[in-house]
Amino acid sequence: MVSGYDDESHCYQSPSLALKLGHSLNKICEIIQCRALMSEDKELISSTETFKKLYSSKWSEMISHTALVTLNEAKFNKPSTLPFTQDVQSLHQLLEKTADTAFQKLQETASPQSYAELAKATLTRIIVFNRRRAGEVSKMPLKAFNERDGTSLHEDVAMGLSKFEQKLCSHFSRVEIRGKRGRKVAVLLSPDMVDALMLLVSRRGTCGVLDSNTFLFARPNCQSYNRGQDSLRVYARECGAQNPEFLRSTHLRKHVATLSQILNLKNNELDQVADFLGHDIRVHRDYYRLPEATTQLAKISKLLLAMEKGCLPNLQGKSLDDIEIEDEINMTDSDDSDPEES
Repeated sequence: MVSGYDDESHCYQSPSLALKLGHSLNKICEIIQCRALMSEDKELISSTETFKKLYSSKWSEMISHTALVTLNEAKFNKPSTLPFTQDVQSLHQLLEKTADTAFQKLQETASPQSYAELAKATLTRIIVFNRRRAGEVSKMPLKAFNERDGTSLHEDVAMGLSKFEQKLCSHFSRVEIRGKRGRKVAVLLSPDMVDALMLLVSRRGTCGVLDSNTFLFARPNCQSYNRGQDSLRVYARECGAQNPEFLRSTHLRKHVATLSQILNLKNNELDQVADFLGHDIRVHRDYYRLPEATTQLAKISKLLLAMEKGCLPNLQGKSLDDIEIEDEINMTDSDDSDPEES
């Protein structure tokens, strides 16, 4: 079978392929059924209805259930893929240096090569800074950038913000673009990012970007755009990161969403983070939590130890974060234990 089903282990080598084949077969059946209805082919209509009945009753039992089990079991005992803060800083530093060099080069010599260098560096900087999906930023329309909101902060709104927050509002520019499932998402731009984008826009004609290309990060002499994921992968390798494979837009998004929990954000603040990332709040809470292993080792284990030692009554009214049991429980390392006891 194309998905690599093993009769002995009852597992798929490519479980996701088996699931996708099921969706494709169902879609093909619907297309054929529509054509049969339009041509009034009763025999074909009957055949498609029979297939749909078989699909709905047997596909889940015989294919998708096993594929989902295989897919879920592959995630067991899988190490965390969150990027290290030091790696992210190294990437930021490389991008800033590369963008500055490319900016000066494009100012001095307008060529498709210098244009592409600045476009890729700026695109990647925006993706990393905003923790935005690479495809969303890559497809940013030129019109969205040109029509960005440049109005000053409303005085009544400013009264509810701190001085630092007011400065941030005047420092950053905000562009609204289309996100996943048509959701409106925001992209924040620092002044140097705006300067780089303004230079790119002003050099479009001289660097061979077609007038019909509507993308902000357009590629010269074609109708397509620069792919942020490709650029991010290249810069991740070049920045000297310890784990460059974790410096991807998906991992970076999970990084900020997960670490935001360390701040113990309120519900409305967590909603704001989820909204900025373009997440449904349910998805944000279900899939971007602290790593399950960390939660169980650092928090749930405290509760279990307290119950085991009978000191739970002393911890009434406390949250998991407030529980401190080092003084009440004798913590010993495995290295200090007697070898004969092991």
